[in-house]
Amino acid sequence: MYPGARHEQPLADLIAALTTLMIPLTARTAVAFALIGIVCGGPAGAIMALLPSVLRQENLASGFGVYYTVFYVSMAVGQPLAGFARDLSGSPAAPIVFAAAVMAATAVGLAVFRRIES
Repeated sequence: MYPGARHEQPLADLIAALTTLMIPLTARTAVAFALIGIVCGGPAGAIMALLPSVLRQENLASGFGVYYTVFYVSMAVGQPLAGFARDLSGSPAAPIVFAAAVMAATAVGLAVFRRIES
């Protein structure tokens, strides 16, 4: 890993969150979704690359199992929470803002992880 990579990943997550916030603000949603697809691809791959760097080889399979379990439980819980945010606010933009907040929380979590790791 090159020296700047430790700081670029949380920044990429924040850029993804800000790009997601563009959806309710623009009439060109196709462009916004295309940008989200481009911007969100990098952070996902980089987060997946964290496990081999912090786990021993013999624990890697179990680590990925835990990772995917947490990921899919989060996906199952996150969608109803986004819908609940929509119901509470009455705004169709609420789930998108919720998604952006989750992406920003990922950046904060990754920054904390990097801090603990060093």
